[in-house]
Amino acid sequence: MISNSIINMKESLNDYQFSALHFVSEKTDLTVGLVKNHVWIGGSETTKDGKKFMSNIPVEEVWTLPNRYYVNGYVTTTKPIILAGTTIRNVKLFFKNGKVISMEPKQQVLLDTLQTDEGARMLGEVARSCFSKFKYC
Repeated sequence: MISNSIINMKESLNDYQFSALHFVSEKTDLTVGLVKNHVWIGGSETTKDGKKFMSNIPVEEVWTLPNRYYVNGYVTTTKPIILAGTTIRNVKLFFKNGKVISMEPKQQVLLDTLQTDEGARMLGEVARSCFSKFKYC
């Protein structure tokens, strides 16, 4: 069953209607714009015919749609990524106007993936874990 903390978090975030989120740490300085009237979702959802289902398991986060043209700054991976059998660690991705424009160090398998189509260089969602520390601006 969905916890009250997820429900409360979704309701609170939806009430705020932030224009952007700014993530800052020793390895990240990233601003992610949010679309107007965005909706934070997570936990259980309901189909058109009224059936409840869990769209994401485990249910520990809520997420919403970023503005595809307003992601600027950099983010550094803090967990290993396994992509096409290659383990990638500590890669820094640089965003400008919504797209990854460069990375340090260069990881060819990741670069190849980012070149597969127009949307591959853009964020598809922005999420907040109910267990993470998060400061709203």
